[in-house]
Amino acid sequence: MKKYCLILLLVFTHQSWCYSQTDDVIKVRLDSLSDSKYMKPEQLSDGIKTNTLRNVQINEDIVNKMQNSITSGLYENIHSILLIRHNQLVYEKYFPGNDVIRGKGSIGFVNHHTDSLHDVRSVSKSVVSAAVMIAIDQRKIESVNQRVFEFFPEYAKYDIGMKRDITIQHLLNMSAGFEWDEEIPYSDTTNSERRLNFSPDAIDFVLRQTLVDVPGNKFNYNGGCTQLLAAIVEKVSGLTIDMFVDKYLFKPLGIIQYSWVVIRDGKPSAASGLRLRSRDLAKFGLLYLNEGKWNGKQIISSQLITQTLKSQISTSYKDSNYYIEYSNQFWIQNEIIEGKKVSWIQCQGNGDR
Repeated sequence: MKKYCLILLLVFTHQSWCYSQTDDVIKVRLDSLSDSKYMKPEQLSDGIKTNTLRNVQINEDIVNKMQNSITSGLYENIHSILLIRHNQLVYEKYFPGNDVIRGKGSIGFVNHHTDSLHDVRSVSKSVVSAAVMIAIDQRKIESVNQRVFEFFPEYAKYDIGMKRDITIQHLLNMSAGFEWDEEIPYSDTTNSERRLNFSPDAIDFVLRQTLVDVPGNKFNYNGGCTQLLAAIVEKVSGLTIDMFVDKYLFKPLGIIQYSWVVIRDGKPSAASGLRLRSRDLAKFGLLYLNEGKWNGKQIISSQLITQTLKSQISTSYKDSNYYIEYSNQFWIQNEIIEGKKVSWIQCQGNGDR
């Protein structure tokens, strides 16, 4: 398996963001950080090992310049940055800023710190993917090639035509073929995920959507696919997605502080409802960097991790210098930098709409 450096960046920007007295407070707090020099992250009892930038051959001056660019206001509303190299946390910094809870709106100014919960939005999708992989390892799900309607006999009226061919893999890769539009702002009442979240029966809402493409043919960003995946995990385990994740993923990783927004039908928002601490999100990244192991314990099989970190479908997001692929609710980013292809795997949450 390829080796990666883990970079955790939590940045939240909002198109509705405007000037206020709170912004003055943020500026003062950022100014107070502008002259702070690098310090080794604190060694806590959370299972994350720490080290210095110098010991892992990262230029401290470059990191200080990055921090100064944030405190100077060049980059807006960054909540935290963590750098991990060689499985060790070597940089950890928190910044003040405005925060929101999805579905509830702004909670105002927050002086972020180690125990702050962050609105990670669609990073929730990658966590749901991990739950699916764990269910496969537990043999609760036979394979990613199982038909989706096998799990939903109560919605047999929709199990017709090409919909019969939709598999778990299609949901994981957002290639189910449903008519679905999340390209418009989430504030727009016609946005498909917004309509899903306000539906009295989220599963019915997704399954009744018109099929506009052959399953597996084309990527189309679709939070409804993730809600179906969460429902499948619940079907095979008897546990809602938050309970399953807590028992089989979070507890093994030592994650005890989190929250999950609930949608109208009473289920957790699988697509975008999770709030996590930065260090705990870093643990999730380390799990994938280490082929499914956390502190020597195999939580997800290495085979399923390898499949997830390998591109499975192309997206329409591309230009002459970069293109994005997708795999199991993870983004595979590819960019040409100084004539060389650079690739990285990314969990991504949208905070700008």
